[in-house]
Amino acid sequence: MPQKGMDCNMVGPTLNLPHAYRQAGTWLDSAFAKIQNAEEFVSTMELELDIQSWWMAAMQEYKDFYQENVPTNYGKALDEL
Repeated sequence: MPQKGMDCNMVGPTLNLPHAYRQAGTWLDSAFAKIQNAEEFVSTMELELDIQSWWMAAMQEYKDFYQENVPTNYGKALDEL
């Protein structure tokens, strides 16, 4: 039985669960909106750059690019240290 004057929705001295749920929902909505904006941006860029298909890890173009550029990026990172 809650004590007189105590809010049943309180956990600890300051956390109001309904408020926390609303805030979490707001953050979740914001995250989904950011994802949708990013997807729209990617679609726009694909159209502008006339990208027909994405590279797959099994494709030779991908393997060649990866082999030429990843060690270079690693070397640059080491140089910056």
